[in-house]
Parts: sequence; C-alpha cells; structure tokens
Amino acid sequence: MPPIRNTPGPAPLPRPLTTPAGVATSTPGTTSTPSPSSNVTTDVVDHQPSSPRHVPVERGNSHAQTREVLQTFFAPYDDPIQQDLACIREVVEARKADPRAFVEGENPYKIQYAVYNLRNPAVVAALKEAHLAGVDVQILIEQHQLDAAKTWNTADEELKAAGFDFAASHKGLTAAQRKELDLIGIQGSGLMHLKSRIFSRPDPAGGPPVEKLLTGSMNPGDEAAGNNETLHLITDPQLIARYKAKYQSVLEDKPLANEWKEGAPVNVLFTPATQGPQAADKILELIDQEKEAIFMTVFSLRNITSPRQRESMIDKLKKAKERGVEVVIITDRKQSDGIGMGANGGQGYNDKTEDLVKAAGIPVYECVNPAGPFNAMHQKNALFGLTNMKVVTDCGNWTEAALGSHKKKAVNDESFLFVDSKKLDNNATGLRYLSNFLVLLRQYENQQEDAPKAGALVEKFTKLPGWPKVTVNFDAVARTHFGQEVYITGNHEALGNWTRSGPGLKMNTTGGTYPLWQADTSVALPFGISLEYKVVKRNEHGELQWEGGENQLLVVDSGDLRVKGADQRGNTLKVDTRFRE
Repeated sequence: MPPIRNTPGPAPLPRPLTTPAGVATSTPGTTSTPSPSSNVTTDVVDHQPSSPRHVPVERGNSHAQTREVLQTFFAPYDDPIQQDLACIREVVEARKADPRAFVEGENPYKIQYAVYNLRNPAVVAALKEAHLAGVDVQILIEQHQLDAAKTWNTADEELKAAGFDFAASHKGLTAAQRKELDLIGIQGSGLMHLKSRIFSRPDPAGGPPVEKLLTGSMNPGDEAAGNNETLHLITDPQLIARYKAKYQSVLEDKPLANEWKEGAPVNVLFTPATQGPQAADKILELIDQEKEAIFMTVFSLRNITSPRQRESMIDKLKKAKERGVEVVIITDRKQSDGIGMGANGGQGYNDKTEDLVKAAGIPVYECVNPAGPFNAMHQKNALFGLTNMKVVTDCGNWTEAALGSHKKKAVNDESFLFVDSKKLDNNATGLRYLSNFLVLLRQYENQQEDAPKAGALVEKFTKLPGWPKVTVNFDAVARTHFGQEVYITGNHEALGNWTRSGPGLKMNTTGGTYPLWQADTSVALPFGISLEYKVVKRNEHGELQWEGGENQLLVVDSGDLRVKGADQRGNTLKVDTRFRE
C-alpha cells in the first residue's frame, strides 16, 4: 500500500467504505456515518416513544444554498426540524415588530399547520410562543392522534392550556369556527396525513405577503430527526397556493381537483382527488418512460395499480429492467415484513411486494433503522433518470389508502411532489436525491443478505453513459525545498493510480501563494465514488516523499449540504488538504 507510515509500496486494495456517500473529507482516514437520534415514532403505526431527547442547535450552513422554488433537507444529517423553528421565528419576530392590532380573521401574520402528529417539544413551545405573540396560529391534526389513550401525545393538552381554542372534529363547524379555532382534529374515512406547514407575514416593503411552506415525509415529532426523512422548504407562490387550497379543502371537508401544468419544473398532486390527474398514474407513467435508472426510497411500498393503467407497478418495473434500466429499491423492513408491527411489537402484516420485485432480479434493500425500536426509513422518494433527473417525493405513502388502486379510491389526505430537476436547476435537486440514495445504500448494506454491496453497485453505475461526474479541484498546503514538486496521488487513474500511471495530479505554486499549491487542471470524477489519496513531494531525481498518517478519503459528492467545498448548483467540489509531516 502507499505509506501508512511513510513507506512507499504497491497500489492498495480499496478499504471497506465506512463514510456515507456525500461526505468529502481531506482529513486522515475514514469518517463515520452520523449517528441517528434514537426512538422516533413513525406516522403510520403509533407506539409510545421514550422520553424526549435534547433538540440540537441549528447548524450554521445547513441551508446556505437557496433555490427560488424549493430546497430539500434530509434527516438525520440536515436536522430539518430546525427549518420548522426558523420559519416560526420569522413570523413571530415580524409580528412583534408590528404594533398594529387586528380583528379575528384579518391577522396577516399566520401559521397554518396541517400535520399527522405533533410531538416535538421545541416546535410545540415555538407554536405556543407564536400564539402568545399575536400570530394567528391554526393547527389541523389527525383526530386519531388526539385519542386520550395515547398518553404519549400531550401536545393538544399543552396547546389548550396555552389558550388554543379547540375542536375535536372539523365535522359540522361553522365558517366562523373554521376561521377562529386554533386546534382542530380532522376526522375522515382515511388519515389526515399531510405535513404541510404554511407561514405568512406582510412584506415590509408593501409587496405581496411573504410566504413559505414546509412539506415532506417528516412529522414534527418528538424525535423525528432520527428517522431517514425529507423536508422541503418551498417559496414559489404558485406551489404554496396549491397547498393552501388543499389545507382549506381539508378544513372545509370539500373535494379539491388536481391541476397539472405541463412544462412546469414542479407540480404537486393531492389525494384523494376525484378530478384532474392522479398521482398514481403519473408515477406509473414515469416508470414506463424511464430509460436509464429508477432509484426508490419508499417507506411503505405496495404494488401500485390504477384504473387507467393496465399493468401494475411490479409489472412495469420488470419491463424497465428488461429494457436495461437500473432499478434499485430501498424500503423499511417493518413495513415490508411486518417486523415489530403487531401487538406488543410482534409480527404484523407481511406484504409480498418486495419479494415479487426481488424475484424479478431487482435489488431491494429492506432497512431497520438502528436508532431505536420506533425509528424508520421513512422517506417517500423516487429518482427517475440520470441525464434528465425527475423526482417524486413529499409526504404520500405508496399504498392503496394513499394512492388508490384499480378497484378502490384513495382515502388518505396526502401530497406528492413531482420535480423535473433538469428544468428546475440543471439536475441539482436530482443530485441531492442521488446523494441521499447512496447514503442509504451504505447505511443499510450490512443488513442485507441478498442484495449487492453499495460499492459494487456504485462501481456498476459509474459505467452507465449518463452517470454524472463531478469537477474536483484540489488545493494542498506543503512546504518544500528547492527542486521539489508536489502531487496528489491515489487509487484512481486521474491521480496516477498510486504512481502506476505516473506521479499523480501535479500541483503548482507561486511566490505569492506558497505554501499553497493548486492544480492547473480540474479532475472529472464519477459522482459518488470513494477514493483514497495522499499528498507527495517529488525531488529532482524522481524520488517520492509520502505524507504521514493514513490514506486520506474522499467521497465524490457535490449533492450533500454537509460537504465543505461543494457547489450544489455547479456540480463542483473543492478539496482542501495538506502534507502531513
């Protein structure tokens, strides 16, 4: 191996990758996967959670990249619950700065919160503060979560004690009550499964109201950050208007027709919807149209069918594989096999969807989130394509209750976002989802008995014609004597293949920048690969002096908000390193 202790040698065999995809590091050795928080309840099966953990402080650069339409955050490592708190704070601070008084129903400082459950203590406290500060706060919540027998659900009691006007059911409310009540249980034939949080305040400059929306798989639960989740921050007025219409339709118990704008980079479809395009049809159409790759990370995966489609999702995935599409699925084992879902945590319903998909030769990763007994791989995402990436995401489960079937109509209130990432941001959002997919592969690969290792899949994927590449720029700090040169060398052809193909990537310096060395050329590397490298000094006789310590590890990923030097828009990655004596 190249030197672990300054002794050059032959090229190494790759070490097992322990860094999650999306983490680039220029420090010695490997980095470990972030530890998820423990004991998070899911939004489908209720269990009594353990005592709440401390809510972490907001991370400084977790939302440094802004987009005009939406940003996506992944739990646990992006800490999305901080987005809830930040949006609430914005409205509260603006309200406190406005001395005006408003009559009931005319307050422009609004928080409209439609969530399946509400248990995060920091969020509950923030909503109480908003209410006391004069913000018009209204919360719609699934009525089942208000059951007094669920003693772990205490938010409703806290909110009522703080002065929130309450109705156990939205059925039969007058128009005035729907406007004035602060906490309302939603009672229906299915679940009120939305996660839509809408924040509104006046524009100080006199323009249209400033509005933001949070939506995704992530409930504001007491320990939801320990799940694998998504949360989206949306600022596009047209999209927000659609979620506001859905909120109102749920509150008024009226149907809402779906709308689809052809050519728009982002559309949202709701269920149930008796008119307009249906989410199930759009998902099945995307499977039919795909020619490159389909990567699913779906909590509760069932065999989707539709009255308009002659074939089921499984049949369409089989055909996609047969025509050369790379298909890989990640799902939650508690949902697929019923593990821990029955009485007292015993065996629940064992669905066969993933078994039928496996029988077709499609890899399926069934995951048990290790953070605690009630944690989950709770995402509801699918990525279609590599050249022109399309994403399906949001809060909706891929079940009959959420999407309907060829025989039954959907009964749950759900939302499904359809993102054409090529149109939206030149695949930047798609790359974020690809990064997250690889993170999950690496996180859960050791739980699988019949699925390939993540490294083998990534190596296979990088040979696909449309697999994305990342432009990597290296900087190195190294002190040299006259005649010495500096190189980056590693276990990749672009870095000299541990000097088998040359000394590596040549670095240069000037009198004004020394001891900083920079490469004249960038290196294009396949997205998501891991490689090892070192900084070496080469004298005039061609002899190499290797830096000390372990090989440095780089996971090539420009789609992860944790990566220092990543440019999520430009698909570039800047790596800062140094020669360790």
